[in-house]
Amino acid sequence: MSLVTAGREGDEDDIFKLWGKVSENLGKICCVRPHIDRFTFIDENANLGTVMRYEEIELRILLLCGSDLLDSFCIPGLWKDSDMEVIVGDFGIVVVPRDGADTEKIMNHSSILRKFKDNITVVKDEISHPMSIVSSTKSRLALQHGDGHVVDYLNQPVIDYILKSQLYINTSG
Repeated sequence: MSLVTAGREGDEDDIFKLWGKVSENLGKICCVRPHIDRFTFIDENANLGTVMRYEEIELRILLLCGSDLLDSFCIPGLWKDSDMEVIVGDFGIVVVPRDGADTEKIMNHSSILRKFKDNITVVKDEISHPMSIVSSTKSRLALQHGDGHVVDYLNQPVIDYILKSQLYINTSG
């Protein structure tokens, strides 16, 4: 089996360092099952090592973000063009609109976003469960400030895991 990495030559060390930092907690957080099956992202009973030895599986890593982060791609000098090309061109983005943001207008404001428009998926809100309330920023802030409204953003098993693991704790004083 060969290992395929995305990015430029020489990035392998950085990719493995990054994966080492996030993989343990990411897997645990994604495996915490809410009571709604449609939100199950990882089958915690699957042995991916075994599966990947015998099956060819196409996996794709995408950046999940709000339209506020997508809009930051249009701020001159905030992102390197080369980084944007890797994120949008090599991987892709899934965007959750925020507060009625016009994602089409945002994408048309950047030549790189226009160039890789086919790699950007905009999540359409359902009236019964609007995705725009899901916000990593709001979740982190609510956890850091002990705000009881964190249950509006995250399921209790995820909150319990984050608190137990002391993730998002501000250690800078």
